[in-house]
Amino acid sequence: MSPTEIAADPAGETTRGRPRDADRTAAILDAAVDVMHDVGWDGFRVQEVATRAGAGLATIYRRWPTKEDLVAAAMRHDIDGALLAGIDASDDPAATLAELLAELGEKMCGKGGSVISVLAAARDHEVMREAFHDVIHTAVRGGVTHLVGEVLGAEHPQVLTLTDSILGALIFRAGMLEIETPGSEYAAEMMALIAAVAAD
Repeated sequence: MSPTEIAADPAGETTRGRPRDADRTAAILDAAVDVMHDVGWDGFRVQEVATRAGAGLATIYRRWPTKEDLVAAAMRHDIDGALLAGIDASDDPAATLAELLAELGEKMCGKGGSVISVLAAARDHEVMREAFHDVIHTAVRGGVTHLVGEVLGAEHPQVLTLTDSILGALIFRAGMLEIETPGSEYAAEMMALIAAVAAD
């Protein structure tokens, strides 16, 4: 899988009968992301998602039979292809990386604690674990690794160490320490770290 690809959500595919309403699907997943960020895994209720999306419970359960299926789909939806678009073909990998880190920082700012609870729950639920692997490990980590490699040179011995340090700092600060650093500040700090390694 390319760093810019995220495995499709099977529930988003068209099945026999009336075609899926793409707008309604997006509204439900947007609401699920909001609930996930607001209350984390323990407080996540499908009824609250239905209320925020203006959808019926039956509509949601037809598409995502379990709470775990819905959260997994929300994880994929939250980090969509648009965020990672253009990584492979970027003419300015440093600028692309800075933009990507700023967007990731904004997504985590003020939401880290709830995200950590969802990621912890993914250990116990296969469908969520697969979504975590596709979204975080393959797409996000793969994309950042690719761009850091483009900036430093793919053979630089610190590419993976820097990648994990950059993403680890975001998760630790936002999720564990609950430090609300604006995405632009986080990106600038991480790009300065990369520049320091490049100049060493």
